[in-house]
Amino acid sequence: MKPFNHVLGKVYIGSLFALSQPDALHAAGITSVLKLTRSSFGDEKPFTVLDLAFPDGWLIPDGYLRRGIDFVRGEEAEGRGVVILCAAGISRSATFTLAYLVESGYDLHEAFVHLRGCRPIVSPHPALWLSLLQFFDHPYSLDDVLSWER
Repeated sequence: MKPFNHVLGKVYIGSLFALSQPDALHAAGITSVLKLTRSSFGDEKPFTVLDLAFPDGWLIPDGYLRRGIDFVRGEEAEGRGVVILCAAGISRSATFTLAYLVESGYDLHEAFVHLRGCRPIVSPHPALWLSLLQFFDHPYSLDDVLSWER
C-alpha cells in the first residue's frame, strides 16, 4: 500500500510513513499535514502541520473534527495540497477524510465508497464512526455504516 493516496482536489490521505518521503509529498503539491497521531516518522519541518493527535478507538475530542475540516478546506482554498495522516492511514485519517468529503457535498455512504476506491484499506473504528454520525447528525445507524465495510 502506498504511504499516501489522492482523494479529491488537493487532498490526500495516508500513513505517518508518508513523512519519510518529503520529495514525493512535494512532487504531489503537498505542503500541509493534518496529523492525527502522536507518533513521529520523518521530518515535519518542511510542512505546515496541524497536530490533532488522539488515540485511535476513542470518540473524537470536541472541536477536533471542525478544526481538522477547516484546516483542510482552508489549505486547499489557498492552493496548497494537504495530506491527512494517522499512524497507519486506516482509521483516524479515514474518519477526517470522510468528514471533509461530507462537507464537500458527498453523502456519507457516497464518501465512504469514494474513499475506499482511493485507499482500499480504510476502516474507521466504530467509535470514530459514532463521532462522525453525531457530528453530522446523520440518519444512519452504527450498524448501517459498519455494514458498508463488509
